[in-house]
Amino acid sequence: MNYLPIVLFFCTCLYNNNVSLDASSESQSDSPYIDSSLVKKILVMYEKDQYYRKLNDSFYMANRWLQDSLDKENQLELNVLIDSFGYPGLSLVGVTLKNKAFLVIQHANLAYQEHYLPVLIDAAKRNELNWGSVALLIDRIEVSHGRRQIYGSQVGIDSFGNKFVYPILDETDVNLRRQSVGLDSLEKYLLRFNIIYKSRDTSIY
Repeated sequence: MNYLPIVLFFCTCLYNNNVSLDASSESQSDSPYIDSSLVKKILVMYEKDQYYRKLNDSFYMANRWLQDSLDKENQLELNVLIDSFGYPGLSLVGVTLKNKAFLVIQHANLAYQEHYLPVLIDAAKRNELNWGSVALLIDRIEVSHGRRQIYGSQVGIDSFGNKFVYPILDETDVNLRRQSVGLDSLEKYLLRFNIIYKSRDTSIY
């Protein structure tokens, strides 16, 4: 069976998406090393990343090419930022925005994702980025290759409009793996997509 996405749903809703352009003042209080010009760039990139995604699914899918154009602009901008500063995480843009550049990578093509996965892993090791973000990217890469995902974060939509979870490697221990990277149980996570999931392991959470 081919598990490549019919539609790969945008399962990046780990963090509060209600970040406005006014968030720069909040971010500046997060760290003494905040780069205010970089904060502004990340805020603009985030607004572009969510511009059409924040609308309803049907409108987004009908106008996906518009979002794709914004995504490509973001990817070019992020290339420059990472080349200049490294991953723009906690020490550069603060707690509020440290995971936002990750979304640009998560919403890019497979080659772009795989190119920057080591950068994100290194950033997470230095506490510049949440490990949960790295887990989402790993899952997306695995699903794109037609392999079983590790953390159960990727949800698809079939030809009838029904949402489903892509196959999970060693599903019995998926909640242990999710817990290890700071993610909610799969049951709680999938409720966001109106999917009822019964864990095979009831010993945690």
